[in-house]
Amino acid sequence: MKKELAGVGLALLSLTLSLCAFAEADGMAPAIVAAPGRAVCSSADVALGGSPAKGQLCVTEGSFGHDRYVFDLDGTAVITGIDDETTRGLSGSYKGQSLGMTCAPDIKKPADDDSYVVGLEKSMVEKRGMKPADAHNLAVAMATVEVGRTCIVKQAEAVLMKVPVRFP
Repeated sequence: MKKELAGVGLALLSLTLSLCAFAEADGMAPAIVAAPGRAVCSSADVALGGSPAKGQLCVTEGSFGHDRYVFDLDGTAVITGIDDETTRGLSGSYKGQSLGMTCAPDIKKPADDDSYVVGLEKSMVEKRGMKPADAHNLAVAMATVEVGRTCIVKQAEAVLMKVPVRFP
């Protein structure tokens, strides 16, 4: 049991370090690995209208509910919302400057030959009489998961922060 937990801990640490290295290499703010019930934040120095400010995006992963996103500048909450709202985009203002934030879902589709997809597809064809192509498409859709989001905060067209958010 302890070895399994240690393995999981090492895997999460490895994922976190990999995401941070990826983020820094791409000019993004450090990645966030969301945690249920607590805020996890990523900060970066930003230039707002030519003035320096400290930007911070915090994500609180909801346990069986919506994730909450808060972007603040210099300690003042500017944009807040839940995951569904960030997909469409949210706006706010700070010292007269209009800002916008979107967090696009990052999805992971299973391979066509994934055993779960193949089994589900077979079951739908045999038990529900579905056409194989329709059953395959539905099985892939059912096995597709959201693994994170990429949040972008902008002032007009200028990107202030870009933060990868990952779900464990």
